[in-house]
Amino acid sequence: MKERRGIKTGRQGLIQAVTAIALVMVLLILPFASGRAAFDENAPVSLTVKPGSEDLSPDIDNAGIVIDLYKIADGKQYGTFDTYEFVQKTNSDGSKDKTYGSLFSGEDASITNKDITTDLWREVANKAAAIALDGQTPDVSGVEVNSKIDDLSCGLYLIVARDKTADEYEVGKQEDGNVVTVAKSERFVYTFKPELVALPSKTSDITAGDVIRTDDAGDWITDVSITLKPERRRRTAPLEITKIIEKYEDKDAATFLFEIEGTLEDEMGTYHYSNVIPIKFDGPDSKTKLVGEFPVGMQLTIKEVYSGHVYKLKAGEDNPKTTTIKVGGAKVEFENDYNDEYHGGGSVTNSFSYDGENGWVCVGTDERDNVLVDTGSKGE
Repeated sequence: MKERRGIKTGRQGLIQAVTAIALVMVLLILPFASGRAAFDENAPVSLTVKPGSEDLSPDIDNAGIVIDLYKIADGKQYGTFDTYEFVQKTNSDGSKDKTYGSLFSGEDASITNKDITTDLWREVANKAAAIALDGQTPDVSGVEVNSKIDDLSCGLYLIVARDKTADEYEVGKQEDGNVVTVAKSERFVYTFKPELVALPSKTSDITAGDVIRTDDAGDWITDVSITLKPERRRRTAPLEITKIIEKYEDKDAATFLFEIEGTLEDEMGTYHYSNVIPIKFDGPDSKTKLVGEFPVGMQLTIKEVYSGHVYKLKAGEDNPKTTTIKVGGAKVEFENDYNDEYHGGGSVTNSFSYDGENGWVCVGTDERDNVLVDTGSKGE
């Protein structure tokens, strides 16, 4: 028999309130044991939001992530029972706050007299986030992660993580339709699902994946901490190679080939890049080519391996050159002289990808006439 976990806001039957931190379910139901501290809907509560699990530290702790908190619903004691239900927020003049009213009534109602199953709780969070992120003012704004937010009242809250340097939310959608907000450290991009949490709770430290029942032994806890569960990927930027030739042999197009090698080892594994890319000329010029998207922090070695017979690197030019990818990318420059001899020449670019199962596979070229050749794990 499949268990249903949820909220009821009516006066009939058991009251079940489900909340989530990365689908952490807090089930608010009627108690089956006596001797507990009585529920007090007027007691102030506090919340501390941790940005992620310990395996994401220390990078995520130094990523400049802040929290905005939106109160979605008030919490009201259910009769004389030791539990509470969610009701529409009340304004200071006693009227109902209609901001999140669609969650309680109408065609899109999610918080109703019927149970909200665990499968629907993410939908509730997405609907609340769509309202909140459409120009609503947070009840609490810009709180540093790992800092306590005091003097909150009983109710249902939406937690939204963001980059403190951004003027507005960077919002995206995952393939499954879930709304996410984005924050960035120097080397990684973190995506957060907006999360719901009910305060107070029966557990002081909620971790993603926990299922917490309020019919367990214990008192109401008004000082709660929650650990978010973001996804992490490497931050990337392009390499820019500039080639300069001031004098040109006009009998054939000139082609220069550059070998690019680099390996990065970080918290996400090993990333290796190996490729040869061309830059072609049909006259004296300076040309720049953007190559790939490389993880920030990766060191690359770029070597000019072919320049034909009539061009040579200028005296004093380093070959190879090394550079480190930064947030804005990296740049290298090579300049060649003409040696007044003609031998002809050209190039063909072949691009291959290594998939581990089928070995090296030719995948063609992209709009930049180059492609990643992956000889190891990207760790993405």
